[in-house]
Amino acid sequence: MNAPAKTPALRRTFGDLSVAELLASASDESDALQAYLEDHGPDAELYEVIVRAYATSIGARVAVAAAKHERREQP
Repeated sequence: MNAPAKTPALRRTFGDLSVAELLASASDESDALQAYLEDHGPDAELYEVIVRAYATSIGARVAVAAAKHERREQP
């Protein structure tokens, strides 16, 4: 019996998002990181990995937003 073909989920990449959407999602990630830090201490399992992952995600979103903003401003 053949498995039904899966249709790929529609995903939006950083390149597809507007500057405003990127900054809003960075803000959401920042809020999630803050909530995590309030609920977990440095002794929590995977604490350092999770904190670094949030920081990387936030930084990537801001970096792409900045690059898009700069490209828009250049003649």
